[in-house]
Amino acid sequence: KDKWRILKSVLVITLMASVILACYIKLTAGSSNTEEPEADTSEVGKILSKDMQLNYPSNPHDVVLYYSRVIKAYYDGEYNDDQLNGLAQHARATFDDELLSYNDYDEYMERLRAEIESYKLNKKKIVEYTIQRASEYIIDNGIQYAKVKAVYYTAEDGGSRSKVYEEYTLRQDKNSQWKIVFWDVIPETSVEGD
Repeated sequence: KDKWRILKSVLVITLMASVILACYIKLTAGSSNTEEPEADTSEVGKILSKDMQLNYPSNPHDVVLYYSRVIKAYYDGEYNDDQLNGLAQHARATFDDELLSYNDYDEYMERLRAEIESYKLNKKKIVEYTIQRASEYIIDNGIQYAKVKAVYYTAEDGGSRSKVYEEYTLRQDKNSQWKIVFWDVIPETSVEGD
């Protein structure tokens, strides 16, 4: 009888210890899983965290400003492949359907990677940009268009700096969102931004 009582006590203590250990493991594992991941505060992280469906830029200036943030991030080169794909999707979210139809995603990515590589080889970066605050609006056949000028300041290794002037043409889509139809390099012009 004493042997059974001792054996029974050992089994009960072992079982209780197992239950306590299992609860401890579950609690410590659960607490580490409930912690929120640290937010990526890099420029790429900020761009990728923007929900383009809920927070699409509201006017032509802001669309070009956002697109310029994305292309500056392209040439900074501080991202991995998944982030580059995310950046490309954000850039393409600002494109009009017509522009998208001329830019198959795979071909777009191939050209983009080649251009980024060219910037890397020349140690070239976009250091800043100025986007024209006032847009020029045009209505053609009941469709509203806007033109926005931008200047991009680039720097290369060795200190040489240059400016590239561009003019974006945007069209308002059926959801009243402004989308980039095309852009052209233009002669030097006055661009007054914020």
